[in-house]
Amino acid sequence: TIILYTFESKAGAPVLMLGKHAQALLAAMGKEPDAREGVITAPELSAAVASLQNHVQALDAQAAPEEQETEEVEEQEPARESVPWAARALPLVQLMQASLVEQTFVTWSAQ
Repeated sequence: TIILYTFESKAGAPVLMLGKHAQALLAAMGKEPDAREGVITAPELSAAVASLQNHVQALDAQAAPEEQETEEVEEQEPARESVPWAARALPLVQLMQASLVEQTFVTWSAQ
């Protein structure tokens, strides 16, 4: 079963994300990753954005050495492109930053 998470705020358009990715990002922000719904309050947003960006940078840094090691194997196998965590998180980070400016909250729900 594929679970989709929707992040919403009055400050911008909803952001949809696959469950496994959303759960990892929620955990990085200090939220319960298995919660089916929740809220990031306006006072929490600044710290949540910083935590999320630090976590994403760390994940992408870990993935970089793996990509270098697999370059030799790519000659034998078809290439599989991996989406960097920074790219996955960008729409959510932008929604959170817009919410911070407007001093409003971000909610999430899983379907």
